[in-house]
Amino acid sequence: MPTSRAALTALTLALALSLTLPAGTAAAASGTFTYTPRAEPNHLLDPGHGCYPAQGGTAIDNQTDREIWLFTTPNCAGTPATEVEPYSGTVQARFGSMLVVGPATGLVIYYVRSPLEELVDPPSGVCQEADGEGTVINKTNATALLYEHPGCPGTQAYAVSPGSHLTATFKSVKFVD
Repeated sequence: MPTSRAALTALTLALALSLTLPAGTAAAASGTFTYTPRAEPNHLLDPGHGCYPAQGGTAIDNQTDREIWLFTTPNCAGTPATEVEPYSGTVQARFGSMLVVGPATGLVIYYVRSPLEELVDPPSGVCQEADGEGTVINKTNATALLYEHPGCPGTQAYAVSPGSHLTATFKSVKFVD
């Protein structure tokens, strides 16, 4: 049975060769995927009178006994855009700085959003951590699957087609052709 032996030898060599060659890399989606990162909380306990930077501010929870003025500009320049009363709870606003009017007793929690994040030519079929909350723009040639939990478990929450955008909250993303 020389034919069987030759076939078995060829199969064995092919298997051995496949085990010694490096694994191929995942294909990449071409283009850019842009998303808004989740706003991060910051805390001020018993803040003194003065101006506090908060570039990219999105919300504030004033749990102090003093008023806080929000400015759209840095360094509390110009006229306040919003005045937040003491113990007023969470207020949604866009601001770049805040002025605590007088020394305050209590806690201020304010949320600041980082600049937009970009994934350029992301690998296809690979889960990536991306903690987003807000606008998503998919300018890649692949569909972006957005997941609500890290590690891309289960079924995606959103599918963003190439060339489209939406508003979403997600923790991980995977690109598929």
